[in-house]
Amino acid sequence: MNNYENKKSFCMNFNNEELLEFFVAPLSKYPKVNIHLFSSDDVEIFHDSTEKIEYITFDGEIGESEFYISFLGCQTSIFLLNEEFMFIDDDAKETYSSSDTYNNVVYEGLLKNKTPKEILELLCDIIVVLVGTKEISITESLISQADIQYPKNDYIVKISNGSGIKDRTKFDNIMFVING
Repeated sequence: MNNYENKKSFCMNFNNEELLEFFVAPLSKYPKVNIHLFSSDDVEIFHDSTEKIEYITFDGEIGESEFYISFLGCQTSIFLLNEEFMFIDDDAKETYSSSDTYNNVVYEGLLKNKTPKEILELLCDIIVVLVGTKEISITESLISQADIQYPKNDYIVKISNGSGIKDRTKFDNIMFVING
């Protein structure tokens, strides 16, 4: 991962305008989402800031949050209740090892063929599924370990959000089972 973090060509190297238009604005419509934007040094920034948005929390301040997303360019991660959902740039996957992905949910769909808007819409859709989660459990099953340095898995993510509404939704190799 060393030299990859500064590479400008990563498909998830979003600028502030893209994040605000395609990610923050759609999520702002949900009353249960309490959005705060942060720079790399954990300082809260505002929509008109020139500082790069690196973290967005959905449930409070960065030090108190149990639900947030980080944008590193080569990787975007959603954190929820001590679980990490990793979205790794297709060009960077070869630099990740099993120790980098161990015990995390790793999205295996192709990202490089998507526009920034499409990737941010995907991330929005996943955030919406996770909003209100009180409990989470994850089961993984090995698909393969060929062609990459870490095992490729399918995941079943069971979440309880207290709504009583049962649902299932799938994003490539990640199946969310809601209140089931």
